[in-house]
Amino acid sequence: MYLCKIKSSKLVSYENKINILHAFLIIIPLLSNAESVSPTFGAKIERPVDVALIEGKFYYDVVVEIDAAAIDDLFKDGVKITVKSSEGKKI
Repeated sequence: MYLCKIKSSKLVSYENKINILHAFLIIIPLLSNAESVSPTFGAKIERPVDVALIEGKFYYDVVVEIDAAAIDDLFKDGVKITVKSSEGKKI
């Protein structure tokens, strides 16, 4: 005689659905580690990029400069993005 309970198939199915949902909620944020920052004013960021596709052309070994306007600068709008080649020429 066995003393263990046998779970109904509906309960097992429900538990499996909950486990799969938990797995997705944990795994998806771990896999999507995209760079993100909170809004920053007056910052300048330079990033070297191996390959950039700009308007259908491929550029290799470029530097991308992102220059955010200061919060008190009334004459500069938003963010300025500049792409330079390895020789320093603007693209």
